[in-house]
Amino acid sequence: MHTFKTKFLNSQRILLKNCFREFRIILSNKSICFYTFLFAFANMLNIYLLSRALYKPIPLYGIFIFFPIVQLMTSLRITIAGLGVREMAIVFFFSKFASPETLLSLGILYSIVDHVFPAVIGTSVTTVFMKRILKSKIL
Repeated sequence: MHTFKTKFLNSQRILLKNCFREFRIILSNKSICFYTFLFAFANMLNIYLLSRALYKPIPLYGIFIFFPIVQLMTSLRITIAGLGVREMAIVFFFSKFASPETLLSLGILYSIVDHVFPAVIGTSVTTVFMKRILKSKIL
C-alpha cells in the first residue's frame, strides 16, 4: 500500500511540474495571452449584451467578478457541454442582480449562443466543403 501511495504522489508531482512548465511557455507567448483575454472579454461582453436584451442589465463589475467562476465550473465537464451547470451557476452567482427566472433565461440564451449557433453555422459550412471534396477528382 505504501508503494501505491508513493507512486501516486510522484505521478501527481510530475504532472504538476509539467503543468507549470506548460503554463510558463504559454505565458511567454504574448499572442496566445492576448487572444485568450480577447476571447474571455468577448464572452463577458456576450453575457452583458444578453442581459440587456432581457431588460435586466447586469453591471460589468459583477460579470468580471462572477463570470470567470461560471466558466470554470462549466469547464469541469460534469455534464455534456456544461448544460445545467452553467445555468445553475449563473442563477447562483448573479442572484443579486436579477430574478432567478431572468437569470435562468440568460443562462439558456448564453448556452444557445455559445453552443447551438456555432454548431449550426459549422454544419452549414461543412456541408459546402464536403460537397466540394466529394466532387473533386483528388479522392
